[in-house]
Amino acid sequence: MRGHQRPTFTERLLRPSPNSVAMASLAAGIGGLALAMGTLFTYLGVLIAVPAILTGIIAALMGHLGLSRAARTGAGHRLAIAGFVLGYVAIGIALTTAPFWFGAFLFSGSGFA
Repeated sequence: MRGHQRPTFTERLLRPSPNSVAMASLAAGIGGLALAMGTLFTYLGVLIAVPAILTGIIAALMGHLGLSRAARTGAGHRLAIAGFVLGYVAIGIALTTAPFWFGAFLFSGSGFA
């Protein structure tokens, strides 16, 4: 008995290739979530909310594209789901915190905040 053997050339060719769209969706989702978390803790949350929303939209779209590609190829299903979930979470956080910071910025000089 030889133990662990290396896969043959044909086995490596038949292995599903990584789903690059799903990987890009996960990366965009992590970036969008980081930007959205920045809207929670900084006074310039209105300015950070726009890139967070755009990055979240990109992550969600690429996640759905990666999910359809994963259905065809069988690779990257969990990456695509994680990417579009993080994208939607980033959009939600940015859209709920941006009005608060916009109001705080708008009324900061009038004594309301």
